[in-house]
Amino acid sequence: LNNLASLRYDQCEYAKAEANFRDALAIARALYPQRSVGLARSLRHLGAALLAQGEYAKAKPYLLEALAIYQALYPKDRYPRGSPGLTENLGDLGSMLQAQGEYAKAEPYLRDALAMEQLHQYSVAEWAAEAQALNFAASLPSFLDDFLSVYTAVCPTTALPMIWFGSGGRL
Repeated sequence: LNNLASLRYDQCEYAKAEANFRDALAIARALYPQRSVGLARSLRHLGAALLAQGEYAKAKPYLLEALAIYQALYPKDRYPRGSPGLTENLGDLGSMLQAQGEYAKAEPYLRDALAMEQLHQYSVAEWAAEAQALNFAASLPSFLDDFLSVYTAVCPTTALPMIWFGSGGRL
């Protein structure tokens, strides 16, 4: 069901994807414990489908519930790189707030997502062959553009050095 919903999402059939993601979420709530990656993933996917339709108020509770689960499963002190789901969830929340013009609120989400993504990049660069590392870099989420838009509005002098030098917001 998630695969069908993802296919519909990728084909920009967001209303159909939303319906499938809602069904998948109902199944996930019945099958998974309250604090599971499967449940968090289902919540995030539904939130993303709602975001794609501009339904920010409806998307927010799903994204925040997913964030709470991911943060409980991957505490920053034990998992500084978080997880791909956590990174994408932070990026979704930041992008949503950015689209609503709430740049100051978007910035911490996008900053954390960027920092985690940079740690993922460094990890891949350490062990992967060059072609694998380049493929990984090409597949990165698009929230980097959102981060630059938001951060240049909030703090224009440090946005680009933060990206280029990989400090994840810690200059």
